[in-house]
Amino acid sequence: MALVQPLIWINGWPGVGKQTVSQCFTALAGADKAILIDSYQFTDHLDLPPAALHSQQSSQPEVGLVDIDGNNTTADFPTPEEREEQRRARRDACFARYVEGPDSLGRAVIFTDCQPDDAAGRAEAREYERAAARAGRPFAPVYLACGEEERRRRVGCAAMRQGGKAKRCLAARAARSRGGGRLFRFEGHEGLVVDVTERTAHEATMEILVFVNVLMERLVREGEGEAAGVSSEVCTPVEGREPEWREVGGR
Repeated sequence: MALVQPLIWINGWPGVGKQTVSQCFTALAGADKAILIDSYQFTDHLDLPPAALHSQQSSQPEVGLVDIDGNNTTADFPTPEEREEQRRARRDACFARYVEGPDSLGRAVIFTDCQPDDAAGRAEAREYERAAARAGRPFAPVYLACGEEERRRRVGCAAMRQGGKAKRCLAARAARSRGGGRLFRFEGHEGLVVDVTERTAHEATMEILVFVNVLMERLVREGEGEAAGVSSEVCTPVEGREPEWREVGGR
């Protein structure tokens, strides 16, 4: 029986390069070994139409529009509570298909996130931990750190390339104000902190890939599986040019 592959949860503030690193990871491991889940639509990133990649979370207004008399003219738009309920429903359906589905267990599944160290952030992060436990997957948390000046530069570059990202940056700023500006990290799980300030996407990805492979090989030694690691060619570089720090959506 092949070893069940891990759920890799990458947490970091917008601009550190979570999306870029995750895409590089799937390229290194191969589509048959790893899948990246879009963290807004909660579906296979490769299944998203191009338009969705540039308009995520921009289809719904943050506040209702009012007419000249102050009357709400957007009564049909979902409330923040309804949008959150819809998001949770998409997330749970995603877990059922990509994390817990029997046909999905042979591939590592990667999620990116931006959770601060407060009650809400901890609760949301633990949903991923619980999903991994239900599926019998190893849980591999990764935390990306980046110098503030470099992070701001990356966010600015992403904003120039793609419009409509202001809401996401404001949401990230609000998240950073929660939990005293601290990023949530799991206790009780072996995790990896990667400082990407002066590293290329490929270098950061290789460190994550080695970490995951070591984790999986230890499980094999403990008798929990027959196949080791996400990639058998851990030293094989990505073909083509070095991926840039694109921070798609400033993630």
